[in-house]
Amino acid sequence: MVGTLKLFPLVTTICFAGEYMFKLKISNLEGAVQLSQQWATHTVSILDADIDYSSRAIELPLEHNRNLLRRYFFHDIFLEEYTLPNVLQEPIFVTEQHIKDILEFTALLQADNRLLIHCHAGISRSTAVACGVLCQHGLPPQEAVNIVFSLRSQALPNPRVIVLFDKILSLGGQLIAATKGISCELYGNNMEKFYEQLVNLLLLPNNTILRESSI
Repeated sequence: MVGTLKLFPLVTTICFAGEYMFKLKISNLEGAVQLSQQWATHTVSILDADIDYSSRAIELPLEHNRNLLRRYFFHDIFLEEYTLPNVLQEPIFVTEQHIKDILEFTALLQADNRLLIHCHAGISRSTAVACGVLCQHGLPPQEAVNIVFSLRSQALPNPRVIVLFDKILSLGGQLIAATKGISCELYGNNMEKFYEQLVNLLLLPNNTILRESSI
C-alpha cells in the first residue's frame, strides 16, 4: 500500500552549476549490480516482467543495510500496437500505481543520498523515471531532461512513463514537451505521433490505461 504521496513544489534553486539535491546515476542491469553494492543509498530497479532471472542465473542488484531498494516489473513498451510480438505475449505496462510508488520512495531523498535508477539497457525506462524524479525535487522539466541526457547521451525516455509522471506531478504537459522535443530531434518525428497517442489515451477524460497491472 502506497502511503501519502509527497510532491515537491517546482522551484529553480535546486540546481546549482549542474549539481542537484542528491547524486544520481542511471545504469543498465549489468552496471547496476556493482553500483548498488558500492555506491547507491537508494536504488530504483526496473526489470522485464517476462524474464525468470533466477533460472537464468542473472545477477540482480540487492538491498542491503546501506542501500534501500524498490523493484518494479513492467516492459519497455508504451502502446499495444508497438508490442514486440516475438517477446511479449502479455505485455505489462507501467501504471499510475508504479509511478506513485516510485515517487513515495524518492520523496525524502536528501543531499547526501545517492540514487541509482536502472532498467535492462539504461536507455528508456530508467531515463524516463530519472526525468520524473528530478521534477519531483524541483527541477523545471526542461532542465531535468537536459540533465538526464547529459548523464545518458543514448537516452530514449519511455513516453508512457513520461506522460504518467507529467500527469501525477501536475506538470501541465511541460515534461511531455521537453522530452518529446529532444526525442524527436534525436530519433525522428515518429516520437511526436507516439506522444500524441499517449496523451489522448492517458490524459484526456473518459480514457483509461490499458491493461493496468498491480505492482
